[in-house]
Amino acid sequence: MVKDIGRVLEVIVFCALLPTQSWTEQHVPKTGAHEFQSEMLTAHLAAFEARLEAKLIARIEERLLGRIEDIAKNAKDAFEQRLGEIAARIDGLGNTTERAVGHLIQQTVLPKIETSVETARGQIVGRLTQALREETNQLEHIVNHPGVFRDALWIPIQHRFDGSTDFQRNWTEYRAGFGSPGRGEHWFGLERLYDLLRRRQHELLVVLQDFDGTIVHAHYGHFRIGGEAERYAIKTLGEYSGTAGDALRLQEGAPFSTEDTTGDSNSELSCATVHQGGWWFWKFPWCTKSNLNGKYYSNPNVACNMGLNWSSFRTCKYSLKSSKMMIRQSN
Repeated sequence: MVKDIGRVLEVIVFCALLPTQSWTEQHVPKTGAHEFQSEMLTAHLAAFEARLEAKLIARIEERLLGRIEDIAKNAKDAFEQRLGEIAARIDGLGNTTERAVGHLIQQTVLPKIETSVETARGQIVGRLTQALREETNQLEHIVNHPGVFRDALWIPIQHRFDGSTDFQRNWTEYRAGFGSPGRGEHWFGLERLYDLLRRRQHELLVVLQDFDGTIVHAHYGHFRIGGEAERYAIKTLGEYSGTAGDALRLQEGAPFSTEDTTGDSNSELSCATVHQGGWWFWKFPWCTKSNLNGKYYSNPNVACNMGLNWSSFRTCKYSLKSSKMMIRQSN
């Protein structure tokens, strides 16, 4: 059963990483009288592709839910078969006292075990179903924005979704990275990020989700930071596009600061201390219009610019449910 559940989860992760390269990205020459016709053709192709991929997502969801139910049913059938074997052994006991004890176990202990198994089954099905629905929501967002999510070559550099990892860390930890990449919340590490960005030009993609399930993104065409001597300041972001709003633009040129550094402070207070996490901050109190490394809140209503904040998507008093920052080489 564990192996089957593992396979289902692998399929879910695989589906989340399915490449979605758009047919419309192929450049059609547009000259003279053919320009309007070419644009119309491109629009029709994009609409057809979106409908096709939406049907694919629905089919994947239907099959996976069916598989989850099959796994749970097989586990229950195996357990009931085992109960039958135990009951048969109890009936075959020769000694009257042994039979009495056996029947007592059958009437009191085994029903409790069966109830526990049924409860666990329901919890497993519920968790897998919820995970599948969340992945489906993200896939639908990808279908609606095929030009941004055109392949699976994005490298995650930050991920927040449940508050399981403390992001109020010192400079050394933010420099090296921390958390559980691929499995849990994490920070990639400033030095490794700088090393990647200095070699080749990279894009930055920020994917955000609020507590209502709305998913938005911010895409920056040329993301580059300085080295440690420059406190990993954002050197450039490039052109913005997306649905989240350009909240990171204010931090262009700002150095990275943590609770044990004073690069952002001109008073006894520092932005990293007040906002409870390391980020690219200006001097206090004009710290930031975005901060995805603040304290995680399960309730979205917070003080201005606290928690996971992207003020151009939600107001400064709203802490987001999840955030993911990713980079990839520019073409």
